[in-house]
Amino acid sequence: LSRFLVKLVTADYDEKFVRYLNYVGKIHTANSGSKSIAVDYTHINALMGYVHDVINNALMAAEIDDATKTATIRAFSKLLWLQNDLFCRHYIPQIGTKKVTTSCCNQNFGMYGL
Repeated sequence: LSRFLVKLVTADYDEKFVRYLNYVGKIHTANSGSKSIAVDYTHINALMGYVHDVINNALMAAEIDDATKTATIRAFSKLLWLQNDLFCRHYIPQIGTKKVTTSCCNQNFGMYGL
């Protein structure tokens, strides 16, 4: 988890990195990834909430000006929501099938353009 968090804050946010974030979500499912690292979405969601809380607490305690603190908290919140979406899309079954895909974006990764 610590390596992943470091990557989140040091990576170049380009198409390659968004594909990596999507890959991370995909490999944690039993359908698309390895059964040895399959994680139930409930636990993924709980972890995202925990990470969000830890980051927010650290930022709230930081001795930085309020505008920077607010902007940073908002940025991390958006980042974690995007990551959560890229996890979630691999857990939602397509309507009428057992195939795992997204129900909120098209087959081409919708708004992410992948």
